[in-house]
Amino acid sequence: MQPENVLTFPMPAYEKGGRHIGVLGGDWLVINPNATPAEQKAADYITFDYFTDDYLESLERNIQARKDEGKFFVPPQFNYFDNNSEYGQKVQAIFERYDNVYKYDPESNRLLDGKPEAQYHMQDYYAAMTNVIQKVFSEKGVDLKKELDAAAAQVQADYFDKIVME
Repeated sequence: MQPENVLTFPMPAYEKGGRHIGVLGGDWLVINPNATPAEQKAADYITFDYFTDDYLESLERNIQARKDEGKFFVPPQFNYFDNNSEYGQKVQAIFERYDNVYKYDPESNRLLDGKPEAQYHMQDYYAAMTNVIQKVFSEKGVDLKKELDAAAAQVQADYFDKIVME
C-alpha cells in the first residue's frame, strides 16, 4: 500500500453531512506567560528535543527506519511550530525526501471543528468516560444512555459544581 492510497479525516460526523467535532487537547507544550522568569527558564527542557539539528537527524533516522521496514511514517497533523518557519521548512524538506511519509489531505483540516479541552478536571472526566467505555465493551446489555448520564452527573457533582469563579 502506498501513502497516497490512505486518507485520514477527523472524528466522524455524528450525522451524515454534519460537522466533524472533536476535542483538541493534550500534546501541546505551552509555557504560561504569567509564570515567573525563573519558572519560564525551568521550562527550557521543552525545547530539549525540539527545534534542534539533533531532532531533525533523529526524525530522518526514524522515517528511514520505517521505510526500511516497509512502514509509513505518520507525522502529527498539527505541529508545535509554524510550518512556514525556517524550522518548519527543514522538517518539510525531510518529509519530501521520502515516499513513505503520510501527507494529510487539506480537506481533513477544513472539516475539523476542534473544541478546546476544558480547563478543569478533564482527566477526571476522561476517567469516568473510560469506565463507561470499558463497561460497554466488557458487559452485555449495558444501557449506554443510562451509563453516560450517570457518569456525567457524577463528574458534574464531584468536580464541576465545586468550581468557584472569583
